[in-house]
Amino acid sequence: MIGRLLSVCLLLVLLAGCAGTGSLSNTRGQQLAAQGGLKRLLVLPPEVTVSQLSAGGLVEKVPEWSRQAEHNFTTALAGLHASGQKVALVPLPELGEAEQEALEEHLALYAQVANDAFFLPRVPGWQHKQARFDYTLGPGLAYLRDRTGADVALMVVGQDTVSTHERKALMVVGALFGVSVPLGVTFMTAGVVDLKTGDLLWVNYDVSGTGDMRVSKDARSALQSLLKGYPDSALTLQP
Repeated sequence: MIGRLLSVCLLLVLLAGCAGTGSLSNTRGQQLAAQGGLKRLLVLPPEVTVSQLSAGGLVEKVPEWSRQAEHNFTTALAGLHASGQKVALVPLPELGEAEQEALEEHLALYAQVANDAFFLPRVPGWQHKQARFDYTLGPGLAYLRDRTGADVALMVVGQDTVSTHERKALMVVGALFGVSVPLGVTFMTAGVVDLKTGDLLWVNYDVSGTGDMRVSKDARSALQSLLKGYPDSALTLQP
């Protein structure tokens, strides 16, 4: 996939040039929203990876930082509010070991699929994917539909790359000599998946070079940005 074909530094440069949000949806997702077919929404646990970017360009995952970021998003998601009668939030039940493994596999798969949906239209020869939004995870999460009665699931995943002080200093020195040294960026995505088919119905992105997902207010701000463009504006965060 495209994410595996890009070097870390090139990826950071591309992300830095794409700062902001962008909401995408397929035709069926729009139809389901209009018909009330997205009403029962299962909120899945967020998965956020926080890494450190060294002066030499080495990216290393920091488990403690990742846990803090996931805690911040979990706390923010606890304030999720469904507007009116458009959406009913469905809690995630306790899962067995096999069910939990399947969920984790599909969250990882969603991350890859969402990355492709973001980057492929920007690659020469793949611009048609901007209009042809036909991404899917497959039916592997149908058991959650059977367990909960939910129609769709909300997935929130992403990665935050934090630059070291040495990396930031190198960027300043490089700028003096006209050399670009990319810094770490945050790349978060939220998507709605049809639990019956696995089709990706809606996805939004938050790309920032200033946020820090280890900080609760930054995580909350990113989640607020991700919820913009949700079908019928049915989801908000309570103050």
